[in-house]
Amino acid sequence: MTLDTIGISMKLLSSSELKVLHDNRIENLEEIQLTPSHINHLLDDFAERESISSRLVGHSFSGLPIKCLSIGNGPIKVLMWSQMHGDESTATAAVLDLLHLLSCNETESLLKNSLDEKFQSLITLHI
Repeated sequence: MTLDTIGISMKLLSSSELKVLHDNRIENLEEIQLTPSHINHLLDDFAERESISSRLVGHSFSGLPIKCLSIGNGPIKVLMWSQMHGDESTATAAVLDLLHLLSCNETESLLKNSLDEKFQSLITLHI
């Protein structure tokens, strides 16, 4: 399934627009293994953004809360899952950067110019 098949159009970004996105990524996520102490404050910050909802979906084996952050309200549900095992943080930084870029004021207008305005009404992204 492509974005075109679900009715979302997207224009290509220029190198200067890509640089803006790169410059606005989340800092300090370069650790080889990201632990809750590295990302909990980010999850709390995301939960305060108007376009993001947060809910507790369970607890880990060690009793730590497992939160789901969501953006959009469309009928197509997309689940991005990272760090199923606590010591495997391969995509965690990328997933957090994506959520940040989709909800950040600095990049919002740039992404709105690139993504079709229907994006959030067509897709619900759960992380």
